[in-house]
Amino acid sequence: TALMDQAAAALIAQDAELKRYREALEWYGEQARLSRLIHSGGDTGRHALQEDGGKRARAALGEKP
Repeated sequence: TALMDQAAAALIAQDAELKRYREALEWYGEQARLSRLIHSGGDTGRHALQEDGGKRARAALGEKP
């Protein structure tokens, strides 16, 4: 049972990791979509990406800023 508990804990950790990756990728995908807009609507995505500077990606990967 200890091995099963370890396996279950590993799966839970992997699920959390995948969730972080998915959330970061979805955010970047949306900002990239917005930034391609030619009019001022694209400013929101461009500014968000510029301000983020990769922080979300590093956080999702568990790196320190």
